[in-house]
Amino acid sequence: TIMMIGHGDSELICRKMQVSLDYLKKDVRICDQNMEKLKQLGDNDIIIYISVNGYSFQYNPRSLRVLMKYPQKKSLITCAKEVDFPGHVIHLPNISPSLNDILVSFLLKTIANGLNQEEKKRT
Repeated sequence: TIMMIGHGDSELICRKMQVSLDYLKKDVRICDQNMEKLKQLGDNDIIIYISVNGYSFQYNPRSLRVLMKYPQKKSLITCAKEVDFPGHVIHLPNISPSLNDILVSFLLKTIANGLNQEEKKRT
């Protein structure tokens, strides 16, 4: 299971990823604001947090505290330069703040396409 977390516009990006991976029969779930769904994760599941500009932790420090309670592998995808995150950080270069959403969406589409290609090789 891949648990995706994003607030505001980042949640829309998570939903696009969910749709992209749905046809591959990948279990992608979107976490709610209260992060209650994290309790449903197993040991081999992963958490992907999308914070396009890094504001999620600035305006909602509770989310970082909640994330730290869970042992699953965690990744953050962001265009913010410096973010304190308890896991792997994928930093996309900030060319222009107006392009950040597009950069993150492009990365997630690339990941989905890569998974699709791997799936085709197996069959």
